[in-house]
Amino acid sequence: MSQLQRAVYLPALAEPPETFANKMALFPEGALGCVEGEALLGYTLALPWRGDAVVPLHGIIDALPERPDALYLHDMVVDPDFRGRGIARQLLSALEALAARADFARLALVAVQGAEPFWQHLGFTPVESFFYAPGCPATRMVKTRAPPSR
Repeated sequence: MSQLQRAVYLPALAEPPETFANKMALFPEGALGCVEGEALLGYTLALPWRGDAVVPLHGIIDALPERPDALYLHDMVVDPDFRGRGIARQLLSALEALAARADFARLALVAVQGAEPFWQHLGFTPVESFFYAPGCPATRMVKTRAPPSR
């Protein structure tokens, strides 16, 4: 995963392995990958969180929030050589199913490096702009899950 992060993110946005492992350990069911043979083509990491808050970048988290109300998509990376194959959509679909099982009404994320149009196309709405890391503008975005059809 660190190799994919370095291939995609600006250095200020790539997380050290220990902080990434910390987040995975807090909620292993939110760590999903797309593998072909022995190659990791893409992955995502999500955590139960507060939809109005941002998961800290580069920091160790002691515990998940007591009353999370959203599934927070902390990271999603697709190997640049495999983009356009629907991998991000498959990963997002798996996260939406996870959010439904956990009964979260929304998904949240921080879009970086100009990815806002991509996430808007997938149903996320911009909420606020800020700097996620020095010199790295970002947008907090939220998507309300559709209620189950009856």
